[in-house]
Amino acid sequence: MEEINQNIQSIVPQSVSQPQNTTSHSSETRTIVTVLLLIFIYPVGLVVMWVWAYWPKWLKWFISAPVIIGIVAIILGFVLIATLPHSPVNR
Repeated sequence: MEEINQNIQSIVPQSVSQPQNTTSHSSETRTIVTVLLLIFIYPVGLVVMWVWAYWPKWLKWFISAPVIIGIVAIILGFVLIATLPHSPVNR
């Protein structure tokens, strides 16, 4: 049995038999990348912020508030236009 183990170890490279250590990104790196994405590509930055950044929930909600308010305003606008009796849509 020992001969088989020695043969396997000699055939299989060390990098395959032992998993390599993966380094996780530091908190500073996550923050910098997230802030840059929020500045230059806001929708992508929001997703990255919620999934990847280690920020407090209140801050995430605060940064997401403009999108939430915009979506609610658009929905309310459509509802008001559709339900008003004198709207151009109902003519």
